[in-house]
Amino acid sequence: MLLAVDIGNTSTALGLFSGEELIAHFRIHTDRMRMESEYRVILKNLFALEDLPPPKAALLASVVPPVEREMKRAIERLFGVEARVVEAADTGLEVLIDNPREAGADRLVNAVGALAYPSPTGRYIVVDFGTATTFDVISADGAYLGGAIIPGVEVSLDALFGRAAGLRRVELVPPRSVVGRTTMESVQSGVLYGTAAMVDGMIKRIVDELGGSATIVATGGLADVIVPHAANVDQLDP
Repeated sequence: MLLAVDIGNTSTALGLFSGEELIAHFRIHTDRMRMESEYRVILKNLFALEDLPPPKAALLASVVPPVEREMKRAIERLFGVEARVVEAADTGLEVLIDNPREAGADRLVNAVGALAYPSPTGRYIVVDFGTATTFDVISADGAYLGGAIIPGVEVSLDALFGRAAGLRRVELVPPRSVVGRTTMESVQSGVLYGTAAMVDGMIKRIVDELGGSATIVATGGLADVIVPHAANVDQLDP
């Protein structure tokens, strides 16, 4: 039983695996102010909610050091297991960016996850829809080459609504048409179809630079909202 924890800037995803099978998963708000005792309460309640057995091991990928520290302590005190934090050396990937220490654990773990999918060329592009929308590239020989980082959908919307007094928040559902006939529909069109077009465009640019095709894997909290409108994604893995 492995508890896998992905601590992102906006949300923290937790998955409990029995061998290779994901038997439960949760997503909670990432709060830099929460203390170890608060995370213990959250974890205890989540496991009780689904009547889950305690994990025998725990693995953390984190881009938020204060939360990582408190979550690690909470897991170790509650379950009595060591909570290991993923580092580049743990992944088995050759990291070919200029400064391998800059590679976020979440992006490296995404790259490892993508390798589980068959690929005719052995090359992968992982698109992760989180606080940032990230693109990560894996070469045919399994090396991590780097990628691109773009402000995420929700970050962009927060900036838009914060600066445009005449706009209000909208539900992220497809409008009646690409050409919105109301302000609400115009925002929906821009966010859904515009982001999908950006993803397709970035994939094309990366593939052109690689000089050949790649298997495209999408993940992240908003992947299931955007991916249905993108043309070039091969696998959707929440």
